[in-house]
Order: sequence, then structure tokens, then C-alpha cells
Amino acid sequence: MDDFEKAVLVSFDQSGTVDAGLREWAGAYCEQAKQSPEIWQLCLHRFSTSGYAEVRFWSLQTLHQVLKERYNSLNAEQLKLLKGTLMAWSQATGKAEGSQLPGFLLNKLAQIIARIVREQYPQQWPTFFSELIAMAGEGAGAVDMFCRILEALDDDIISLEFPRSQAEAQIATDLKDAMRERCLPELLGTCYQMTLALHSQQPSLAAGILDAISRYVTWIDISLIANDQFVPLLFALLTSSNEELAISSAEVLTEIVSKRMEAAAKLAMTQQLALSDRTAAWAAALRPGDENVSQELSFRCSRLLSTLATEVLEAWKRVENSMVSMAAVGLAVAAEATAEASAAAAAAQGMLSTLFPPVLKLLHSSDFDVAMAGVPLLHAYVGKLKAGLKRAGNQLPEVQRQHVVAMMGALTACASYPDDLEFEEEELDDELMHSVSEKRSELFTLLKNCARVAPDDVHGFVRERLQRALSSSSTSLQEMEIVVTLVYELGEGAPEEAFKPSGSLAQLAVALMQADVPANGHPLVALALMECFVRYSRVLSQQQQHLPKVLSTMLGPHGIGHSDEGVSTRACYLLCRLCKALKTEMRGLVPLVMTGLTLHLHQVALSPPSQNPVQGTKQPQGATTPTDDRLYAFEAVGVLLGQEELPAEQQLQALESLLAPLLTQIESHLPQCAQQSASNGLLVGSGPGRPSAMVQQALEAITRISKGLSLSLCTRTRPDVGALLQRPLQLALQCPVAAPGDRALRARVISFLHRMVECLGPHLLHLLPSALAALLPPSAQAPDLVEVLSLLHQLAVRYKADLAPLVSEVLPQVVARLNALVPANYDWSGRSAGASRPTLSEGAASEEAREQGDIQKAFYSLLHALVHQSLAGALLQAGDGVVQPVLNAVIQGATLHCDPSTRRTCVQILRRVVAELATAQPQPPGYQRFLLESVAGSVCLQGLAASGLDPKDAAVNALLSDAASLLLQVAEVCGMAQLVAYAQSTLMPYMSVSKPVQDKLVSTWGSGDIKTCRPSWSSLAPELLTRVFMNLDSFEDKLRTERCCRSWHTVLSNPQAAGLWGSPQIALNTLDQRLARDKPEDDGSINLWSNSHFYLPVCRWLSRRAHGITSLHLQMTKCLGWGCGEHSSGVECDKCMTLSTHHYVFGCLCTLIGCLQNHPLDVHLKIELKCKEAVLLPFQEPMVQEAFGNCLVSLEIFPKAPDNAGQQVRGLQPNSPVWAVAAASAETG
Repeated sequence: MDDFEKAVLVSFDQSGTVDAGLREWAGAYCEQAKQSPEIWQLCLHRFSTSGYAEVRFWSLQTLHQVLKERYNSLNAEQLKLLKGTLMAWSQATGKAEGSQLPGFLLNKLAQIIARIVREQYPQQWPTFFSELIAMAGEGAGAVDMFCRILEALDDDIISLEFPRSQAEAQIATDLKDAMRERCLPELLGTCYQMTLALHSQQPSLAAGILDAISRYVTWIDISLIANDQFVPLLFALLTSSNEELAISSAEVLTEIVSKRMEAAAKLAMTQQLALSDRTAAWAAALRPGDENVSQELSFRCSRLLSTLATEVLEAWKRVENSMVSMAAVGLAVAAEATAEASAAAAAAQGMLSTLFPPVLKLLHSSDFDVAMAGVPLLHAYVGKLKAGLKRAGNQLPEVQRQHVVAMMGALTACASYPDDLEFEEEELDDELMHSVSEKRSELFTLLKNCARVAPDDVHGFVRERLQRALSSSSTSLQEMEIVVTLVYELGEGAPEEAFKPSGSLAQLAVALMQADVPANGHPLVALALMECFVRYSRVLSQQQQHLPKVLSTMLGPHGIGHSDEGVSTRACYLLCRLCKALKTEMRGLVPLVMTGLTLHLHQVALSPPSQNPVQGTKQPQGATTPTDDRLYAFEAVGVLLGQEELPAEQQLQALESLLAPLLTQIESHLPQCAQQSASNGLLVGSGPGRPSAMVQQALEAITRISKGLSLSLCTRTRPDVGALLQRPLQLALQCPVAAPGDRALRARVISFLHRMVECLGPHLLHLLPSALAALLPPSAQAPDLVEVLSLLHQLAVRYKADLAPLVSEVLPQVVARLNALVPANYDWSGRSAGASRPTLSEGAASEEAREQGDIQKAFYSLLHALVHQSLAGALLQAGDGVVQPVLNAVIQGATLHCDPSTRRTCVQILRRVVAELATAQPQPPGYQRFLLESVAGSVCLQGLAASGLDPKDAAVNALLSDAASLLLQVAEVCGMAQLVAYAQSTLMPYMSVSKPVQDKLVSTWGSGDIKTCRPSWSSLAPELLTRVFMNLDSFEDKLRTERCCRSWHTVLSNPQAAGLWGSPQIALNTLDQRLARDKPEDDGSINLWSNSHFYLPVCRWLSRRAHGITSLHLQMTKCLGWGCGEHSSGVECDKCMTLSTHHYVFGCLCTLIGCLQNHPLDVHLKIELKCKEAVLLPFQEPMVQEAFGNCLVSLEIFPKAPDNAGQQVRGLQPNSPVWAVAAASAETG
């Protein structure tokens, strides 16, 4: 072993035992060897002589790299020697001594040969395929190599499944054209003869030949393989005992039937070769999905069947649609053409009828992929039936009706649970449930589509299955479950007539409601039955005689009393839905419901949920405590008892009996909560039975009951009902005092208070001060404050001016706690609160910032509610200690916040505050100065100009409208003259606003018309953005600069920005100024990382307003990314403009120039190349060549480009027709 072999072996070592220094030496040694001009000879020698597979693989790999990167460095004699050696090695694989080569070496050898074919066929190597065919006769190994080479040609050159450049796609096209012209008939003939000769003795080789052929079917002449020789052979091989051969045959046939062809030709080929009959016969004999058939072969069979049937169906549709389209536009169709189309359609329908039974048989397979392979075809078939229904007089032909019924049978079988289901009631296998659920989502969509096409047939099928299932006591749970589920699914989106007593679906539902359903104790059947009852509640509302039996089922041992916790929990939710839908009809059945639920309600109250309870519905995100869906039973009772039509005595007595044990539960456990809290023992006994959990469960049960009690019932018609809620309310207010650190209990109390606001209305006001004092102790944290702010928001909306005393009392506490939690230097812009994906070290700080952001949003929301609910006066009378911090927070939010919706909220708050202060007598000292400096100056002018706003954003437009209204309010209070004087003398000069914009704003303000003021107001932000953009260099933070550029992009892309400049020529001056600022660095390079956001919007804007431009002179001094002195040609570099950015900029300029050439325009683009290698890169892209050639009047290039590049430019003709591509893309960029 010499040093070369040692280096290769070390570089390939994966054991991890090789020293890092040795591995580095080996890598450097191998790389140095690759640089040698004679490396290809070394590779040939080492492959022939080395005994190490690694060395031989490295040799082939390096040969491939040489051919790929340095092909032009090899002369004709060297290439001839290389080809001869490679083909000799390939032929040697057919002999005994060469047959031991590993597959990975053979694949690499085939890849190298394919690379040479890519470069030389057909010009330099026209005999390649003849040599390849001749080589295939050297033996079994040669046949194997023959197949590998064909596959390598497809992988590396022909196949478009891999990403290809435009040049590579052209090479693939040229190769295919040459093969069509020169060798395909001979190649396919050889493949046929070899398959025929080898399939019995060496089926694996025959399968390899078919695998290679399948890759070429999509683009060869179909008659070369879809003929009377090849197709019978393929179908014969489908029945081969060798599974690999059968799979390969199926793949070739699938490619044949899926080849793109004219519809009539596809149908003729399918009919002539009897593909439908042969495929159906093979599938019937094979029985895909059978235990004796492998999963892979079953899948290939299902794929062939579904593909063939889909192609026949699509051809049928295209034939029919062509005739219908011509008739629709009034074109006369020859009788002969009509006859041919009718014959083709009839043939397609016949072939589809032949294929339908085996396709439907696929649905009976237990394998998911096999069963679902035909479902897309069935969807397409039903869609065709639906499209042709009008032409058929809304009545399907008998054959198609039979197809629908057959689909229903197969669909039912596929959607059913397996017959060998043996799990007990309490054990539902998750994997099995997921598999069935995944299939059902598709199948039931197909079911409902079938019902829309043939409702009578589908309903009749389900009726027959239902009658059969109900008439036998031995009906399996699988059959019963699927029948009930079919009835349930048909009810979704069904027409209203179907739910009337005479409707077919109503009759099915009534049959279920009346019957003693077999197997209804099984969880699957019990759940399906209750879901069905709720879905058909409209039937129950019209046929109320069935309600008692339905309620007995839902309240009995097969419903809420079911031993399976999941069924019982879901039954509570479904009962609540049924009570909400039918509370009027169930009024007389309240005693029945109360009797059936009493024991269950008692059990639920005494058994709080665990941390992961069984859910009957989805768990809400961000819930503080787990949701117990069993509590829906309390809500159902509340809905029934909350009806004002119930007798008062019955109602009051029932509610008292419900609330009494819950109140006792709270009273008995609240002292224990206080003891645990005092001893910091909240975590002791943290299970469901701990005192806090018991109190929470009772509180939540009362909350659920109260959802059925309306404000009118509790305060006007039945005040005694409202009085019943006073005791629970008093107990609830004791909870946060008794256990101040229990967050979960606190959340339950606040939820309960929210409900009491809706139930008790003004009767709650006298308790609110003590409630809020309990909920906002001095130790309250950020989440606690947010909860209180949300509660106050609801109170303000509900009570309006009646809440004024409470606002005056509570607001100082709220502001004091806010000041304690939000630091004085808090960033009110909201950017810190929006940080995402913090590092571990930043986690705590980010969480604190997020909590402070939540406080800010909730605080603004509360202030917005207060000032819009007639409480602005109470807010302003809360004292300077409250008013000053509140106004400061609002001013900063309106000026700085990154979210335009939040800023608009703050502006709306200020509008109401300004309106309230305007009527105050006397006005506060410094009021007008506050309006001019803080409101008009900071909020309405500086705030809008200092941050990037997107004029296309609806929220920004709304903000601008409110800001303009606020400014006019300031003008009304202070006087327009004083506002204009302040703006012109102090504010606008400080902001560097141009004189034309100043005059325009002042003139529109003077009109006092918001409709006039708003458009000019919108122009202020773009004008200031222009100023900021021209001073980008003053920003040290690149992120801020990029945001500014993006804002510039957005503003200029908006057509409304036309008011920014007096004429397009002014815009050009801005463009020229900015371009002139781009000075190259010492090495001639310039960084355009931000300018890519600048060029495109400017070019778009100018292209829309070309009529006002008289000249365009852009001087671009750039390093184009090819040779800044620190890298080799073609390598992207941070100091150079990257190729992508370079093409981006030139593409924008091409778009601009292409759009302007219809106008008299002297376009002069001066490009100075700062490259050591004078490569005229812009003109190497064909589209850019065309653009500049069609549009440029003069072009100067410095320094002078190479001769070939100059010829390239000089060959382009100026003043050519309009560049259509550029003009079409002007608006889209």
C-alpha cells in the first residue's frame, strides 16, 4: 500500500479512530492529486489495479469530477482512450471475473459514461447506443450494466423531476431528439428481446430492463411499446411468480396508460390493446390487499387500476366537453364528428364499467394506501356525474345509478372498523382510531357528494342497511356503528326538505330514535348515536314525541352514565347542545332531565379533574386550569331552568336544590384553602381532591349554571333568581382574600365575576369595590393586573356612566400598580414586547417584556372603553397622580408604537380627551401648550413622520384619518392661526419639511374638511421618508436602515404617492442624488445591501409616470462581483455586489427602460466596471441583453470590455420594437 492508497483510505475512514491531523493530511493529499492535469490517467490506472473498493470509488468519483469541470482540457485522443477504457470495463462486467464489482462502483461507472454521452452524443460519439446494445449481449452482468447506464442517462440528463437550469433542459431536449431520430426503435426492440429471453430464467434482470424502460415511456413514441408485442408480454409478466418482475411490469403499464395523449387517441389505444379487460382480469385474479399478496404488489396493482380508470374518465370528459363547447358557441359540428365522439364516449363508459368493480374492490383492502388509491378517481367520477346531471334532465342513467350504489357499498366497507375488533369497551386503540379517522375524512366527503348527485339511491341504500341492522339482535358493533355514522354524515349540509317529517333523512333519524339499537353499549356506537340525535335536533323539534326516548338514552347508562369516561364526558357536551337547540320543546321535560342528572351532577361537583382530564371538546389554548367538559351538564340544566316561561316556584326550587350543595362545598373547603395558603402549602395534596380544586369545581359549576340565566330574568321578571346568586358571589369574593397566591382559584373567581356582570347587571355595583380590592392587592403581579384591566373593561362597557364612582376610586390603585410593574424607562413602542425566540439567557427578560406588553395593551383597551362609554370625565377627575401618567402613556403610544392599530387606539383616546377638556371650565393650565406640542406636534406630525408606515395598510389609512381629525380638533380649540404659526415657525423647520409640502398642508388644514385634509396628510410621511433615506449613512443600526428602506419601497410602490413630488423629474433628481452618494470603497466595491430595496420601487414609480420625464442619466460605478482582488473569478464575496443583487438591480433598470421607450427619451446609462477580469456580466443573460439592446440609445462602458463582449453589445440593435416582457412586468416588478 503506497501513500496514495493510504490517503484515500484515511479520507474514507468512518470509524472515528483516525487522528485529526492524519485525516487533514489525507484530505490535502487527495485534493492536491486532483489538481494534476494527468489525474485522469492515474484514476484509470488505480481503478484497474487497486484491490481496495474505496480507492476504486475515489478514482471513478474523481474521473466524473474531471469530466464535469475540466472536460475541455482533454483532447480528442485522451477522450477516445477514456471512452474505450470505460466501455471495456462495462463489457467486463458480463464476464465472471468482473461480476464481483459492488453496485456502488457500477453505478458510478454508469454515471461517468452518461457524462461523456452528455458531451459527445450524437456529434462525437454517434455509435454509442449501438455499442451499448452490442455490449448487452456479453452476458448477465452486461445486461445489468446496460440497465444502469440507461438509468444514469435518465437521472443525470433526461429526467425533469430534478431541478435543471435552462441550459441543462436544452441538453436533455437535444439528447431526446437525437435518440428519437437514431436509436429508439432498435433500443426498445432489444429491450423486448432481452425481457422475453430472461424473464423465466433470470427474472431479476428482466425486471431491471423494465424498470429502465419505465423511465423513458413518458417521452418516446408510444407505439414503440404500446403495441401487440410488448403489451401482451407485460400482462403475461404481471402474473409471474417472481414478485419483482410483476411489480416492474405493472410500473411500465402504469406509465403507458398515464402518457399524455389526445383524448380520442388515448381511448382508441386503450380499446385496441384491451387494456381495461386485461387489467380488470389481472386485478380480479390477484385480489390486491389479500394476505397472500405483498403490500408493494398490492399497491402497484391499485395504482395501475386507478390510473387507467382515471385516464379513461378524463378522456371521456374531454371528448364530451369538446362537443358541448362547440355547441355552446354555436359552431356547427359535422355528423361524422358527432358520431365519432359518441362512439368514443360509449367506449369510455364501457371500459369504465369494466374497471369499476376491481377499483371498488380496492376499498375492501385493510391496507390504507391500497384502499385509498382509488378514492381520487371516485371523486372525479362523481364530479362528472354532477356536471352532466343537468344535461341528463336531473336524472342519472341506470348504469351510473348502479355505480353510485356500488360505491356506497364499497365506501361503507372501507369506513367500517375491522371485523376482528376485539378490544374491550374501556380500551380504544389510538393507532386504529387514527387510521380509521384518516380514511373516513375522505370517504365521508365522497358519501356527501354521492348524496347530492343521487340522493334517492344513497338514502335508499342507507335505509336498507339500517333496517337490516335494526332487525337483528346479532348485528355486530362494526355494522351498527357505520350505519349510524352514515345517517349522521348525511345530515351535514342536507337541504331543509330532508328534515321535514316526510323527508328521507328525517325518517332515517326517527327510525334510530325509536329503535332499541343493537350494541349501543359499546363506546363507538353510543357516541355515534348521541351525535346523530344532536345533528337531527330539527327533526325532534317537529316530532317532539320522540324526545323522551332520546333523553332517556342520553341520560342513561349508554350516555352520561356510561362506564367509559370519554363517552360520559362527550355526552355532557352533546346534552348541552341539545338543550340549547330545543329548550322550548324540552320545557315540559325538565323534571325528567333533573331526575336523570342529579346523581351525575353531584359526582361531577365532588370530583375535580386531574391535570390531563378526558376531554369531550378541544382544550382552549392558554387555559390556566384544565377544562372539565363534564361541567356542560350544569350548563344544560341552567339553559333549561333559565326560561322565563317555567313556573316561578318550580324554577326557584330547582335552582336552590342545585346551588345548595355547591355552596356547602365552597364554605367547607374555603377555610382549608386559607390554612394552606398561610402555611405556603398549596403544593401539598395537589391532586384533584385538594381544597382549592374543590372550591374551583363548585365555582365553575355555578358559573355554568348562570350561563342560562339572563339579565332580564335575574333583575326584572324573577328577582328572586338574582337573589340566589348573591350568596355565591359573596363566597367567591372571599376566595382571593383567603388564598391570595392561588392563581388557578383567582382565575375561577374572575371568570365567575364576568358571568355575574351579565346576570346581575346594576345589582352588582355595590359589591364591585370590595371585589376589585380583593383582586388587586399591593402584591399583584403582571398577569393579575391584566385580568383586572380586562374585568374593568367589561364593567365599563356594561355600566357606562354608572361606573363613574368606581372608576374614580379604583383607577388610582390601577395606575399605582402599573407604575410599580412598568419601569419609568419602559419602551412604549411595543417592539421589546414583540421579541420572539429569545436565547436561554434572555428568556426571563423577554418574558418580563412580554408581560409588560400585555399590561400596555390591556391598559390602552381599558382607557379606550372608558372614554367611549361616557367615563372620560371620571378619568380626568381622578387627580394629577392619575391623569398625568395616563396621558403620558397615551401620548407615547400614539407617537411611538410599532402597531398602527394600537397607535390608532391611542389617537382615538386623545380625541375623546381633547373633546372632554374643550368643554371644561376653566380649562387646565398649560392646556393649549399641551395640545400644540404633545398632541399636534408629537402625535400628529413627528410621530407619523418618524416611523415607517405602509400606506397600503388599511390600519395605517385609518390611523391617518383619525390623526387628521385630531389635528382639526386641536385647531378648533387653539385656533387655526396659532396651529399654523406653531407648525411653520417651530415644528416643520425642525423636521426639515420642504416648503411646498408645508404650504400644501397648511392650505388643507385651513379648509377644515377631513376629506380634503386626509390625502395631503398622507403625503407628509413619504416626504419625510425621502429625507431620511437621503441620510441613511447617519444610522449606525443596519436594522433601522433596512426598515427605512422597506418603508420607502412601500411608499413608492403606492400609486397614491404621486402627490409627493411636483413632477416625475423631481423624483429623478432624488434618484440621481442617491445614486451619486454610492461611492465605491478603496477596492472599487460597494455594498448595496439596502439599495436593493430602493431601485425597484423607484423604477416602478417612474414607469407609471413616464410622460413627465425628459431625460435619464444614471451613472453607476460598481464592482460587479467578479474580481475585487481577494477571490477567484465567479466566487461571491462580501466586498462585492453579489450576483443575485446585481441581476436584481439591472432587472429593475431594464424594466424601467423597457417601459419608457415609447416616449421621446434620451436614455444614457453609463456603467463603469471595476473588475480585474473585464467580464461584461450584465449582458450574459439573454433577457437582459434583449432589454438593453431594444432600449438603449447610447452605452458607454469603462474600461473597454473584451472583444467578445463588445461584439455582443454592438450586435444589439437600438430602437427595436417594444420589449414586451418588461412592459408587461412593469406593475409587478
